[in-house]
Amino acid sequence: MTTFDMMLSKKSALAVSALKIGGLTVLLCFSSFIKLPLFFTPVPVTLQTFVIFLAGGLLGPVEAFISVAAYIAIGIFGAPFFANAGWGVPYLLGPTGGYLLGFLAAAWMISKVRNLFSLRTVVANFICMAFGMVVIHACGALWLMAGLRMMTLQAFFLGSMPFILPDLMKAWIAAWICVRLYKR
Repeated sequence: MTTFDMMLSKKSALAVSALKIGGLTVLLCFSSFIKLPLFFTPVPVTLQTFVIFLAGGLLGPVEAFISVAAYIAIGIFGAPFFANAGWGVPYLLGPTGGYLLGFLAAAWMISKVRNLFSLRTVVANFICMAFGMVVIHACGALWLMAGLRMMTLQAFFLGSMPFILPDLMKAWIAAWICVRLYKR
């Protein structure tokens, strides 16, 4: 292989990486529009966690982190892509800001663990994504406790419990998709 071939393959790899990051960032942006508001909590059910699971399962750790960071940056700079069509720093500091920060940690963690242990089965990927869900829920609940002065149980019941089953279902579907895509 010549130096020119290596340069082309590096450029191709960078282009593919940029396309994957961009694609998942766009998916994450639009996944916030698909939501189910709940009357008893300020946090809606969205498809964002599903896309976070996909990012962690399909991208490398740095790529997954960059994809989520780009989504957050787009929202901070004015695009209404956060849940409830929110945007800007005030939204990030609001009740759901902890979930957004949890998205960063979860996408990176899912990808890191998935790559570290070469997870290739649906069950193994699902377990990894379920731990990512715990990271998201913990960050969200802690943020609710700090920002809205909620007690631990109140934050759990309003900010985590209603989302456990839907998020586990999203994790299972994302794990299945990731394994199928990697088998190709």
